Amino acid sequence: VVGVVRVSKALESSVKAPGGKIAIISSLMGSCGDNGSGGFLPYRVSKAAVNMAGVTMACDLKEKGIAVGLIHPGMLQTNFGNLQEAPKSKQKHFRPVEPGCAGVVQAIDALTMETTGSFIHGNYGNGLKPCPW
Repeated sequence: VVGVVRVSKALESSVKAPGGKIAIISSLMGSCGDNGSGGFLPYRVSKAAVNMAGVTMACDLKEKGIAVGLIHPGMLQTNFGNLQEAPKSKQKHFRPVEPGCAGVVQAIDALTMETTGSFIHGNYGNGLKPCPW
């Protein structure tokens, strides 16, 4: 959380204003409304805090005309995601990185001042979806 805030603050003066965008990669795991399974407490709590930081930055930067978006890229097949250690029933949900990246780019392109502070699922490049808070 501190890293997201510090990097964003450090780069703020380099972001075009008005019209600039700050994209924060988050996770649906930080959603209170989507947590029906529990587990992963430290990760969930840190992502929920990242989401709050992003919404707060969206409020703070609105007057400057800088949009802030929170983006969930999806469950991707990365070393961080630890696909091999995930239960077999969950492994089918992991997707290749490339479609996840396509969705992130689409979410950044779609970010406007009207949608600043939103939490979006990149949906693997298949159309953006709002994430529950």
